[in-house]
Amino acid sequence: MRPIVLAAWLLLGGLFARADVVEVLVLQTADLHGAVGTPTLPDEGDWLRLLPTIHRLREAHGPDRTLLIDCGDTCQGSAAARTSAGAVGIAMLQRQQVDVWVPGNHDLDFGPAQLLRWCRESGMPVLCGNLVLRPGRQCLAFPAWRCFERGGARIAVIGATASYLRHWTGGTTARQIEVTTAAAVLDRVLPDILATEPDLVVLATHQGWLESDPRQINEVNDLAQRYPEIDLILGAHTHRAIPGLRIGPTAWYVQPGALATHVAAVRARLDTAAHRVVELSSELVPADAAPSLDPGPEIRAMLAKTAAEAGEVVCHLPAAIPCGGTPGVSCALSELLCRALAEAADAEVVLHGTLGRSGLPAGPVTERDLFAIVPYENNVTLAELTTAELEVVVAEQLASRTSYVYSGLWGVEAAIVEGDAERPPGVRLGAADAPAPPPGKRWRVAMNSHTAGGAGGRFPLLVDILKRPRVRCRHTGIETRGAVRRYLQRHAGEPVEPRRWIRGRLAAFDRP
Repeated sequence: MRPIVLAAWLLLGGLFARADVVEVLVLQTADLHGAVGTPTLPDEGDWLRLLPTIHRLREAHGPDRTLLIDCGDTCQGSAAARTSAGAVGIAMLQRQQVDVWVPGNHDLDFGPAQLLRWCRESGMPVLCGNLVLRPGRQCLAFPAWRCFERGGARIAVIGATASYLRHWTGGTTARQIEVTTAAAVLDRVLPDILATEPDLVVLATHQGWLESDPRQINEVNDLAQRYPEIDLILGAHTHRAIPGLRIGPTAWYVQPGALATHVAAVRARLDTAAHRVVELSSELVPADAAPSLDPGPEIRAMLAKTAAEAGEVVCHLPAAIPCGGTPGVSCALSELLCRALAEAADAEVVLHGTLGRSGLPAGPVTERDLFAIVPYENNVTLAELTTAELEVVVAEQLASRTSYVYSGLWGVEAAIVEGDAERPPGVRLGAADAPAPPPGKRWRVAMNSHTAGGAGGRFPLLVDILKRPRVRCRHTGIETRGAVRRYLQRHAGEPVEPRRWIRGRLAAFDRP
Protein backbone atom coordinates (compact mmCIF):
# COMPACT_ATOMS: atom_id res chain seq x y z
CA MET A 1 0.00 0.00 0.00
CA ARG A 2 2.90 2.27 0.71
CA PRO A 3 3.60 3.12 -3.01
CA ILE A 4 -0.10 3.75 -3.54
CA VAL A 5 -0.30 6.05 -0.52
CA LEU A 6 2.81 7.89 -1.70
CA ALA A 7 1.40 8.19 -5.20
CA ALA A 8 -1.86 9.51 -3.81
CA TRP A 9 0.04 11.96 -1.61
CA LEU A 10 2.08 13.16 -4.59
CA LEU A 11 -1.07 13.49 -6.68
CA LEU A 12 -2.81 15.52 -3.98
CA GLY A 13 0.32 17.58 -3.46
CA GLY A 14 0.46 18.28 -7.16
CA LEU A 15 -3.18 19.33 -7.19
CA PHE A 16 -2.62 21.67 -4.25
CA ALA A 17 0.48 23.09 -5.95
CA ARG A 18 -1.45 23.70 -9.14
CA ALA A 19 -4.16 25.44 -7.11
CA ASP A 20 -1.50 27.94 -6.00
CA VAL A 21 -0.49 28.72 -9.59
CA VAL A 22 -2.53 31.53 -11.14
CA GLU A 23 -2.29 33.24 -14.50
CA VAL A 24 -2.50 37.00 -14.83
CA LEU A 25 -2.40 39.18 -17.93
CA VAL A 26 -0.25 42.31 -18.04
CA LEU A 27 -1.13 44.61 -20.93
CA GLN A 28 1.16 47.45 -21.98
CA THR A 29 0.90 50.46 -24.25
CA ALA A 30 3.64 53.03 -24.80
CA ASP A 31 4.61 55.96 -27.01
CA LEU A 32 1.01 56.56 -28.08
CA HIS A 33 1.89 60.19 -28.90
CA GLY A 34 -1.76 61.19 -29.08
CA ALA A 35 -2.23 59.05 -32.20
CA VAL A 36 -6.00 59.19 -32.40
CA GLY A 37 -8.20 59.87 -35.43
CA THR A 38 -6.80 60.73 -38.85
CA PRO A 39 -3.03 59.95 -38.93
CA THR A 40 -0.78 63.01 -38.86
CA LEU A 41 2.62 61.41 -39.32
CA PRO A 42 3.98 58.45 -41.35
CA ASP A 43 3.64 55.00 -39.75
CA GLU A 44 1.01 56.31 -37.33
CA GLY A 45 -1.74 54.02 -36.10
CA ASP A 46 -5.05 55.02 -34.55
CA TRP A 47 -5.87 54.60 -30.89
CA LEU A 48 -9.55 54.32 -31.87
CA ARG A 49 -8.63 50.91 -33.33
CA LEU A 50 -6.38 49.96 -30.41
CA LEU A 51 -9.05 50.67 -27.77
CA PRO A 52 -11.29 47.69 -28.74
CA THR A 53 -8.22 45.44 -28.86
CA ILE A 54 -7.38 46.33 -25.26
CA HIS A 55 -11.00 45.93 -24.20
CA ARG A 56 -11.33 42.50 -25.82
CA LEU A 57 -8.12 41.17 -24.23
CA ARG A 58 -9.10 42.44 -20.79
CA GLU A 59 -12.61 40.99 -20.98
CA ALA A 60 -11.39 37.64 -22.30
CA HIS A 61 -8.93 37.17 -19.45
CA GLY A 62 -11.04 38.85 -16.78
CA PRO A 63 -10.62 42.40 -15.49
CA ASP A 64 -9.82 41.06 -12.02
CA ARG A 65 -6.84 39.15 -13.47
CA THR A 66 -5.58 41.88 -15.84
CA LEU A 67 -3.27 44.85 -15.28
CA LEU A 68 -2.89 47.66 -17.85
CA ILE A 69 0.25 49.82 -17.82
CA ASP A 70 1.25 52.69 -20.09
CA CYS A 71 4.91 53.72 -20.25
CA GLY A 72 4.59 57.30 -21.45
CA ASP A 73 5.05 59.73 -24.31
CA THR A 74 1.29 59.88 -24.45
CA CYS A 75 0.35 63.55 -24.67
CA GLN A 76 2.38 64.96 -27.59
CA GLY A 77 2.97 64.07 -31.20
CA SER A 78 -0.28 64.47 -33.13
CA ALA A 79 -2.59 67.16 -34.40
CA ALA A 80 -5.11 66.16 -31.73
CA ALA A 81 -2.45 66.50 -29.06
CA ARG A 82 -1.53 69.95 -30.36
CA THR A 83 -5.07 71.32 -30.49
CA SER A 84 -5.88 69.99 -27.01
CA ALA A 85 -2.50 71.03 -25.52
CA GLY A 86 -1.91 67.36 -24.69
CA ALA A 87 -5.21 66.73 -22.90
CA VAL A 88 -6.29 64.13 -25.47
CA GLY A 89 -3.55 61.80 -24.23
CA ILE A 90 -4.89 61.89 -20.68
CA ALA A 91 -8.42 61.29 -21.96
CA MET A 92 -7.20 58.28 -23.94
CA LEU A 93 -5.59 56.72 -20.85
CA GLN A 94 -8.72 57.32 -18.81
CA ARG A 95 -10.92 55.75 -21.47
CA GLN A 96 -8.75 52.63 -21.68
CA GLN A 97 -8.83 52.45 -17.84
CA VAL A 98 -5.10 52.34 -17.32
CA ASP A 99 -3.88 51.04 -13.94
CA VAL A 100 -0.44 52.69 -14.10
CA TRP A 101 0.97 55.58 -16.11
CA VAL A 102 4.68 56.35 -16.29
CA PRO A 103 5.14 59.77 -17.98
CA GLY A 104 7.76 60.07 -20.74
CA ASN A 105 9.96 62.95 -21.83
CA HIS A 106 7.43 64.26 -24.37
CA ASP A 107 4.77 64.42 -21.69
CA LEU A 108 6.69 67.47 -20.45
CA ASP A 109 6.53 69.24 -23.81
CA PHE A 110 3.64 71.44 -22.69
CA GLY A 111 5.52 72.30 -19.50
CA PRO A 112 5.86 70.84 -15.99
CA ALA A 113 2.91 72.95 -14.77
CA GLN A 114 0.63 71.35 -17.37
CA LEU A 115 1.77 67.82 -16.47
CA LEU A 116 1.23 68.58 -12.78
CA ARG A 117 -2.26 69.91 -13.54
CA TRP A 118 -3.17 66.81 -15.58
CA CYS A 119 -2.06 64.47 -12.82
CA ARG A 120 -3.87 66.31 -10.04
CA GLU A 121 -7.11 67.04 -11.86
CA SER A 122 -7.50 63.66 -13.56
CA GLY A 123 -6.41 61.47 -10.66
CA MET A 124 -4.15 59.62 -13.10
CA PRO A 125 -2.47 56.62 -11.34
CA VAL A 126 1.13 57.76 -11.89
CA LEU A 127 4.14 55.75 -10.75
CA CYS A 128 7.39 57.60 -11.40
CA GLY A 129 9.87 57.48 -8.55
CA ASN A 130 12.66 59.39 -10.29
CA LEU A 131 10.77 62.56 -11.25
CA VAL A 132 9.73 65.58 -9.17
CA LEU A 133 7.82 68.52 -10.68
CA ARG A 134 8.50 71.99 -9.24
CA PRO A 135 6.72 74.61 -11.36
CA GLY A 136 6.49 77.92 -9.54
CA ARG A 137 5.75 77.31 -5.86
CA GLN A 138 4.15 73.93 -6.52
CA CYS A 139 5.78 70.55 -5.96
CA LEU A 140 4.65 67.08 -6.93
CA ALA A 141 6.71 63.98 -6.16
CA PHE A 142 5.23 60.80 -7.60
CA PRO A 143 5.09 57.45 -5.79
CA ALA A 144 7.70 54.97 -6.96
CA TRP A 145 5.77 51.71 -6.67
CA ARG A 146 2.52 50.03 -5.81
CA CYS A 147 1.42 46.48 -5.14
CA PHE A 148 -1.64 45.23 -7.06
CA GLU A 149 -3.70 42.11 -6.38
CA ARG A 150 -4.85 40.30 -9.50
CA GLY A 151 -6.32 36.80 -9.52
CA GLY A 152 -4.96 36.12 -6.05
CA ALA A 153 -1.42 37.16 -7.00
CA ARG A 154 0.54 40.13 -5.68
CA ILE A 155 2.16 42.19 -8.43
CA ALA A 156 4.62 44.92 -7.48
CA VAL A 157 4.98 47.61 -10.16
CA ILE A 158 7.83 50.14 -10.07
CA GLY A 159 7.68 53.22 -12.31
CA ALA A 160 10.61 55.28 -13.59
CA THR A 161 10.87 57.72 -16.47
CA ALA A 162 13.89 58.45 -18.67
CA SER A 163 16.75 59.52 -16.42
CA TYR A 164 18.28 61.18 -19.50
CA LEU A 165 15.62 63.90 -19.30
CA ARG A 166 18.26 66.41 -18.17
CA HIS A 167 19.91 66.11 -21.60
CA TRP A 168 16.69 66.72 -23.53
CA THR A 169 15.25 69.71 -21.73
CA GLY A 170 16.42 73.27 -21.33
CA GLY A 171 15.17 76.62 -20.14
CA THR A 172 12.16 76.73 -17.85
CA THR A 173 11.43 73.01 -18.06
CA ALA A 174 14.94 72.06 -16.93
CA ARG A 175 14.67 74.38 -13.93
CA GLN A 176 11.28 73.02 -12.89
CA ILE A 177 12.05 69.28 -12.74
CA GLU A 178 14.29 67.01 -10.71
CA VAL A 179 15.35 63.72 -12.26
CA THR A 180 17.36 60.86 -10.80
CA THR A 181 18.27 57.46 -12.19
CA ALA A 182 16.02 54.43 -12.17
CA ALA A 183 18.83 52.58 -10.40
CA ALA A 184 18.62 55.04 -7.49
CA VAL A 185 14.88 54.36 -7.27
CA LEU A 186 15.40 50.59 -7.21
CA ASP A 187 18.06 50.86 -4.52
CA ARG A 188 15.62 52.83 -2.41
CA VAL A 189 12.43 50.80 -2.83
CA LEU A 190 13.39 47.18 -3.53
CA PRO A 191 13.91 46.24 0.14
CA ASP A 192 10.40 47.45 0.97
CA ILE A 193 8.94 45.70 -2.07
CA LEU A 194 10.58 42.37 -1.32
CA ALA A 195 9.32 42.55 2.27
CA THR A 196 5.76 42.30 0.91
CA GLU A 197 6.60 38.97 -0.78
CA PRO A 198 5.30 39.81 -4.26
CA ASP A 199 4.69 37.05 -6.77
CA LEU A 200 5.80 39.23 -9.72
CA VAL A 201 8.07 42.30 -9.76
CA VAL A 202 7.57 44.61 -12.76
CA LEU A 203 9.66 47.61 -13.75
CA ALA A 204 7.67 49.93 -16.03
CA THR A 205 9.97 52.52 -17.53
CA HIS A 206 10.18 55.11 -20.27
CA GLN A 207 13.52 53.68 -21.34
CA GLY A 208 14.34 51.09 -23.97
CA TRP A 209 16.59 48.11 -24.41
CA LEU A 210 19.31 48.50 -27.06
CA GLU A 211 21.91 46.02 -28.24
CA SER A 212 24.46 48.84 -27.96
CA ASP A 213 24.01 52.15 -26.17
CA PRO A 214 27.27 54.15 -26.46
CA ARG A 215 25.68 57.36 -25.17
CA GLN A 216 24.23 55.43 -22.20
CA ILE A 217 20.79 56.96 -22.65
CA ASN A 218 18.93 53.93 -21.34
CA GLU A 219 19.61 52.06 -18.10
CA VAL A 220 17.68 48.94 -19.07
CA ASN A 221 20.66 46.70 -19.86
CA ASP A 222 22.39 47.60 -16.60
CA LEU A 223 19.20 47.29 -14.54
CA ALA A 224 18.51 43.80 -15.87
CA GLN A 225 21.97 42.67 -14.80
CA ARG A 226 22.14 44.48 -11.44
CA TYR A 227 18.68 43.63 -10.10
CA PRO A 228 17.79 39.96 -10.52
CA GLU A 229 14.76 40.62 -8.31
CA ILE A 230 13.03 42.14 -11.37
CA ASP A 231 10.98 39.60 -13.29
CA LEU A 232 9.52 41.76 -16.07
CA ILE A 233 10.67 45.03 -17.66
CA LEU A 234 8.17 46.99 -19.76
CA GLY A 235 10.11 49.41 -21.97
CA ALA A 236 9.40 52.42 -24.16
CA HIS A 237 10.97 55.53 -25.73
CA THR A 238 12.89 53.93 -28.61
CA HIS A 239 9.67 53.04 -30.52
CA ARG A 240 10.88 49.49 -31.07
CA ALA A 241 8.47 46.57 -31.30
CA ILE A 242 9.88 43.75 -29.15
CA PRO A 243 7.47 40.86 -28.45
CA GLY A 244 9.70 39.52 -25.68
CA LEU A 245 13.25 38.43 -24.90
CA ARG A 246 15.45 37.55 -21.95
CA ILE A 247 17.91 40.38 -21.25
CA GLY A 248 19.37 39.39 -17.88
CA PRO A 249 19.58 36.47 -15.50
CA THR A 250 15.85 36.74 -14.73
CA ALA A 251 14.33 39.76 -16.51
CA TRP A 252 11.94 39.33 -19.43
CA TYR A 253 11.75 42.44 -21.65
CA VAL A 254 8.76 43.60 -23.72
CA GLN A 255 8.08 46.77 -25.74
CA PRO A 256 4.90 47.37 -27.81
CA GLY A 257 6.22 49.68 -30.52
CA ALA A 258 4.69 53.12 -30.96
CA LEU A 259 1.86 55.25 -32.30
CA ALA A 260 -1.00 52.99 -31.21
CA THR A 261 -0.20 50.14 -33.59
CA HIS A 262 0.06 47.34 -30.99
CA VAL A 263 -0.58 46.42 -27.38
CA ALA A 264 1.84 44.11 -25.58
CA ALA A 265 0.21 41.15 -23.83
CA VAL A 266 2.26 39.34 -21.17
CA ARG A 267 0.86 36.17 -19.64
CA ALA A 268 2.40 35.36 -16.29
CA ARG A 269 1.89 32.06 -14.47
CA LEU A 270 2.69 32.75 -10.83
CA ASP A 271 3.14 30.44 -7.85
CA THR A 272 1.48 32.38 -5.04
CA ALA A 273 2.70 29.93 -2.39
CA ALA A 274 6.37 30.15 -3.33
CA HIS A 275 6.09 33.78 -4.54
CA ARG A 276 7.82 33.08 -7.82
CA VAL A 277 7.28 33.17 -11.56
CA VAL A 278 6.52 29.80 -13.10
CA GLU A 279 6.37 31.03 -16.70
CA LEU A 280 6.28 34.27 -18.68
CA SER A 281 5.17 34.49 -22.30
CA SER A 282 4.35 37.54 -24.38
CA GLU A 283 3.22 38.79 -27.76
CA LEU A 284 2.37 42.02 -29.54
CA VAL A 285 -1.28 42.15 -30.53
CA PRO A 286 -2.06 44.45 -33.49
CA ALA A 287 -4.83 47.02 -33.29
CA ASP A 288 -8.19 46.04 -34.74
CA ALA A 289 -8.87 46.73 -38.40
CA ALA A 290 -11.57 49.29 -37.57
CA PRO A 291 -12.85 51.21 -34.54
CA SER A 292 -15.76 49.57 -32.73
CA LEU A 293 -15.99 51.33 -29.35
CA ASP A 294 -17.22 54.82 -28.59
CA PRO A 295 -14.23 56.88 -27.35
CA GLY A 296 -16.56 59.05 -25.27
CA PRO A 297 -17.83 62.63 -25.61
CA GLU A 298 -14.62 64.30 -24.46
CA ILE A 299 -12.44 62.66 -27.10
CA ARG A 300 -15.10 63.08 -29.78
CA ALA A 301 -15.17 66.83 -29.08
CA MET A 302 -11.37 67.03 -29.25
CA LEU A 303 -11.31 65.18 -32.58
CA ALA A 304 -13.96 67.49 -34.02
CA LYS A 305 -11.92 70.53 -33.01
CA THR A 306 -8.77 68.95 -34.49
CA ALA A 307 -10.47 68.20 -37.81
CA ALA A 308 -11.72 71.78 -38.10
CA GLU A 309 -8.35 73.34 -37.28
CA ALA A 310 -6.27 70.89 -39.34
CA GLY A 311 -7.99 72.00 -42.53
CA GLU A 312 -7.41 75.71 -41.98
CA VAL A 313 -5.26 77.21 -44.75
CA VAL A 314 -2.06 78.91 -43.59
CA CYS A 315 -0.91 80.18 -46.98
CA HIS A 316 -0.62 79.31 -50.69
CA LEU A 317 2.81 78.38 -52.04
CA PRO A 318 3.77 78.86 -55.70
CA ALA A 319 6.08 75.82 -55.53
CA ALA A 320 6.65 72.87 -53.25
CA ILE A 321 9.33 73.05 -50.55
CA PRO A 322 10.85 69.57 -50.32
CA CYS A 323 12.41 68.04 -47.24
CA GLY A 324 15.31 66.21 -48.93
CA GLY A 325 18.95 67.21 -48.99
CA THR A 326 21.44 68.20 -46.31
CA PRO A 327 20.64 71.17 -44.03
CA GLY A 328 23.10 73.99 -44.58
CA VAL A 329 24.01 72.60 -47.99
CA SER A 330 21.08 71.52 -50.15
CA CYS A 331 17.83 71.37 -48.11
CA ALA A 332 15.00 73.76 -49.02
CA LEU A 333 12.89 72.96 -45.96
CA SER A 334 15.79 73.66 -43.60
CA GLU A 335 16.30 76.99 -45.42
CA LEU A 336 12.65 77.87 -44.73
CA LEU A 337 12.81 76.94 -41.06
CA CYS A 338 16.00 78.94 -40.56
CA ARG A 339 14.58 82.01 -42.27
CA ALA A 340 11.51 81.80 -40.03
CA LEU A 341 13.54 81.58 -36.82
CA ALA A 342 15.88 84.37 -37.91
CA GLU A 343 12.95 86.71 -38.50
CA ALA A 344 11.11 85.74 -35.31
CA ALA A 345 14.13 86.06 -33.01
CA ASP A 346 16.08 88.78 -34.89
CA ALA A 347 19.00 86.37 -35.31
CA GLU A 348 21.95 86.64 -37.68
CA VAL A 349 22.71 82.93 -37.66
CA VAL A 350 20.40 79.92 -37.24
CA LEU A 351 21.11 76.28 -36.49
CA HIS A 352 18.08 74.24 -37.52
CA GLY A 353 17.60 71.09 -39.57
CA THR A 354 14.44 69.23 -40.50
CA LEU A 355 12.14 67.67 -37.91
CA GLY A 356 10.52 64.92 -39.95
CA ARG A 357 10.22 63.43 -43.41
CA SER A 358 7.61 65.77 -44.85
CA GLY A 359 7.94 68.90 -46.94
CA LEU A 360 5.31 71.45 -47.95
CA PRO A 361 3.16 71.09 -51.08
CA ALA A 362 2.58 73.65 -53.77
CA GLY A 363 -0.78 75.36 -53.47
CA PRO A 364 -2.72 75.57 -50.20
CA VAL A 365 -0.71 74.75 -47.06
CA THR A 366 -2.90 73.70 -44.14
CA GLU A 367 -2.31 73.48 -40.41
CA ARG A 368 -1.99 69.72 -40.90
CA ASP A 369 0.89 70.32 -43.32
CA LEU A 370 2.50 72.74 -40.89
CA PHE A 371 2.32 70.23 -38.06
CA ALA A 372 3.94 67.58 -40.25
CA ILE A 373 7.08 69.72 -40.69
CA VAL A 374 7.14 70.92 -37.04
CA PRO A 375 5.69 68.01 -35.02
CA TYR A 376 7.34 69.01 -31.72
CA GLU A 377 6.49 71.72 -29.20
CA ASN A 378 9.92 73.35 -29.49
CA ASN A 379 10.71 76.96 -28.63
CA VAL A 380 13.49 79.25 -29.88
CA THR A 381 16.69 79.73 -27.89
CA LEU A 382 18.93 82.73 -28.60
CA ALA A 383 22.62 83.05 -27.73
CA GLU A 384 25.54 85.34 -28.58
CA LEU A 385 28.49 83.25 -29.77
CA THR A 386 31.92 84.45 -30.79
CA THR A 387 33.28 83.40 -34.16
CA ALA A 388 35.53 80.86 -32.46
CA GLU A 389 32.64 79.43 -30.41
CA LEU A 390 30.38 79.21 -33.44
CA GLU A 391 33.08 77.35 -35.37
CA VAL A 392 33.28 74.75 -32.59
CA VAL A 393 29.51 74.39 -32.52
CA VAL A 394 29.17 73.94 -36.30
CA ALA A 395 31.97 71.36 -36.32
CA GLU A 396 30.16 69.41 -33.60
CA GLN A 397 26.98 69.57 -35.68
CA LEU A 398 28.75 68.22 -38.75
CA ALA A 399 30.01 65.24 -36.77
CA SER A 400 26.31 64.30 -36.28
CA ARG A 401 25.07 65.17 -39.75
CA THR A 402 23.65 61.67 -40.39
CA SER A 403 21.44 61.98 -37.32
CA TYR A 404 17.95 63.48 -37.29
CA VAL A 405 19.19 66.08 -34.76
CA TYR A 406 21.71 67.64 -37.17
CA SER A 407 21.01 71.37 -37.52
CA GLY A 408 23.31 72.55 -40.32
CA LEU A 409 24.08 76.27 -40.59
CA TRP A 410 22.32 79.36 -41.96
CA GLY A 411 23.21 83.04 -42.12
CA VAL A 412 26.99 82.91 -42.45
CA GLU A 413 29.17 80.88 -44.78
CA ALA A 414 31.71 78.40 -43.46
CA ALA A 415 34.42 76.22 -44.93
CA ILE A 416 35.37 72.74 -43.74
CA VAL A 417 39.01 72.43 -42.68
CA GLU A 418 40.34 68.95 -43.31
CA GLY A 419 41.87 67.11 -40.37
CA ASP A 420 44.98 64.96 -40.24
CA ALA A 421 46.67 62.48 -37.96
CA GLU A 422 47.29 65.15 -35.33
CA ARG A 423 44.11 67.21 -35.40
CA PRO A 424 40.44 66.59 -36.10
CA PRO A 425 38.56 68.34 -38.92
CA GLY A 426 37.16 71.76 -38.16
CA VAL A 427 35.26 74.74 -39.55
CA ARG A 428 36.34 78.27 -40.52
CA LEU A 429 33.68 80.94 -40.81
CA GLY A 430 33.64 83.37 -43.69
CA ALA A 431 32.85 83.55 -47.39
CA ALA A 432 35.44 82.23 -49.82
CA ASP A 433 36.03 85.67 -51.35
CA ALA A 434 35.88 87.76 -48.17
CA PRO A 435 38.10 88.34 -45.13
CA ALA A 436 37.45 86.04 -42.16
CA PRO A 437 35.30 87.63 -39.45
CA PRO A 438 37.13 88.65 -36.26
CA PRO A 439 37.44 85.74 -33.78
CA GLY A 440 35.88 87.84 -31.04
CA LYS A 441 32.84 89.00 -33.00
CA ARG A 442 29.60 87.90 -31.36
CA TRP A 443 26.83 86.49 -33.54
CA ARG A 444 23.19 86.37 -32.50
CA VAL A 445 22.47 82.65 -32.99
CA ALA A 446 19.01 81.05 -32.84
CA MET A 447 18.30 77.34 -32.42
CA ASN A 448 15.43 75.22 -31.15
CA SER A 449 15.19 74.31 -27.48
CA HIS A 450 15.93 70.61 -28.09
CA THR A 451 19.24 71.47 -29.75
CA ALA A 452 20.09 73.93 -26.97
CA GLY A 453 19.44 71.19 -24.42
CA GLY A 454 22.10 69.05 -26.11
CA ALA A 455 19.81 66.87 -28.26
CA GLY A 456 20.07 63.89 -25.96
CA GLY A 457 23.75 64.31 -25.09
CA ARG A 458 24.87 64.62 -28.70
CA PHE A 459 26.13 68.21 -28.39
CA PRO A 460 28.12 68.50 -25.14
CA LEU A 461 30.35 71.26 -26.52
CA LEU A 462 27.32 73.38 -27.40
CA VAL A 463 25.83 72.83 -23.93
CA ASP A 464 29.08 73.89 -22.25
CA ILE A 465 29.37 77.01 -24.43
CA LEU A 466 25.77 78.04 -23.70
CA LYS A 467 26.55 77.98 -19.97
CA ARG A 468 29.13 80.77 -20.34
CA PRO A 469 27.81 84.08 -18.93
CA ARG A 470 28.99 86.18 -21.88
CA VAL A 471 27.01 84.02 -24.30
CA ARG A 472 23.81 85.38 -22.70
CA CYS A 473 21.79 82.27 -23.58
CA ARG A 474 18.08 82.97 -23.23
CA HIS A 475 14.93 81.07 -23.98
CA THR A 476 12.70 83.44 -25.91
CA GLY A 477 9.38 81.64 -25.47
CA ILE A 478 8.85 81.92 -29.24
CA GLU A 479 7.22 78.72 -30.52
CA THR A 480 8.98 77.24 -33.53
CA ARG A 481 5.72 76.27 -35.23
CA GLY A 482 4.27 79.72 -34.64
CA ALA A 483 7.39 81.36 -36.08
CA VAL A 484 7.12 79.25 -39.24
CA ARG A 485 3.41 79.98 -39.57
CA ARG A 486 3.97 83.76 -39.38
CA TYR A 487 6.85 83.61 -41.85
CA LEU A 488 4.79 81.65 -44.38
CA GLN A 489 1.91 84.09 -44.09
CA ARG A 490 4.22 87.06 -44.70
CA HIS A 491 6.45 85.58 -47.40
CA ALA A 492 4.36 82.89 -49.13
CA GLY A 493 5.09 84.28 -52.60
CA GLU A 494 8.88 84.26 -52.18
CA PRO A 495 10.84 81.31 -53.58
CA VAL A 496 12.71 79.11 -51.12
CA GLU A 497 15.85 77.71 -52.70
CA PRO A 498 18.53 76.06 -50.58
CA ARG A 499 21.75 78.03 -50.30
CA ARG A 500 25.07 76.30 -49.72
CA TRP A 501 26.22 77.81 -46.45
CA ILE A 502 28.82 75.09 -45.77
CA ARG A 503 31.59 74.50 -48.29
CA GLY A 504 33.98 71.61 -48.43
CA ARG A 505 34.01 67.84 -48.04
CA LEU A 506 31.33 66.77 -45.54
CA ALA A 507 32.85 63.29 -45.35
CA ALA A 508 35.83 64.82 -43.54
CA PHE A 509 33.73 64.46 -40.39
CA ASP A 510 32.94 60.79 -40.91
CA ARG A 511 34.15 58.72 -37.99
CA PRO A 512 36.66 56.01 -38.94
